[in-house]
Amino acid sequence: MTRQGDDLIINRGILEKRQLTIPVHRIQAIRIVEGLLRQPFGYSVLYVESGGGGGKEEQFSTILFPLVKRKRVKTLLGEILPEMAIHEECSSLPVRARKRYMFRFLLPVLVPVGIVSYLVPYGSYSLVLLPICCVAGFVHYRDAAWGVTKDVALLQFRQISKTRVYVPRKNIQSMELDTTFLQHPKELTTVKVSILSSFAGKQFKVKDIEQANGEELLNWYSYRSYKNTNIKE
Repeated sequence: MTRQGDDLIINRGILEKRQLTIPVHRIQAIRIVEGLLRQPFGYSVLYVESGGGGGKEEQFSTILFPLVKRKRVKTLLGEILPEMAIHEECSSLPVRARKRYMFRFLLPVLVPVGIVSYLVPYGSYSLVLLPICCVAGFVHYRDAAWGVTKDVALLQFRQISKTRVYVPRKNIQSMELDTTFLQHPKELTTVKVSILSSFAGKQFKVKDIEQANGEELLNWYSYRSYKNTNIKE
C-alpha cells in the first residue's frame, strides 16, 4: 500500500494482481479488530470504512493491513493517514454495568441448561456453561470503553473479536443515546454512532455507559453541528 497525493493505492494478489484506489476524503472511520487468535500475540487487522461515492469496492470495509502489531498501528496510520489521528484516551464502563453484561450472556442458556440437567442423564455437566457465560460477559464488559479528543471519537467493544473504532467528528452522520427502562434506574445508556459507509450506512455502539458520559458525548458532537450550521441544537 502506498499513498499518492490524496489517494491510497492498495495492490493485492500474487497470481492475479488487483489494485484498489481509495480517496482519503471518503474514509469515514478506522476500525482495528483483534481476533481471538491474534489478540494473545498482540496482532490486529486494520480496516478503513469508506463511502460517499466511487466504485462498489470503495463503499465497504477495506483491509489496509491484514496482520499488524497492535503497538505499530498508531505509527503506521501517522505515516499514511495523518488526518485520522488515533489516540488511547478512553474511559471504562462503571462497575454497576458489569452484572448487566454477565446477565446478557447468562440469560439465554439458563432455561436450556436447566432442562438438560434435569431430563438428560449426566446433563448436570451442562452446568459448566453457566460460569463460562459469566466469564464471557465479564470480558465483554472489561473491553468496552469510549473516549474523545478534540476531533476524534473512540468506541471500543467486543463482538467475539475486540474492536476499536475511531471516527472523526466531522464524519459522524448521527449520534444518539438509547436508554431502556432497565438501564434508566442505574443511570446507564447506550451510545450509537452512525457513519456513511455503503449505501445503508453503518452504526457502532457501546452499551451501558454512564448517562452523564453519554450527555457529554452528545454535547461534544452537537458542538460540531453548532459550528457548521450556526443553529443551536
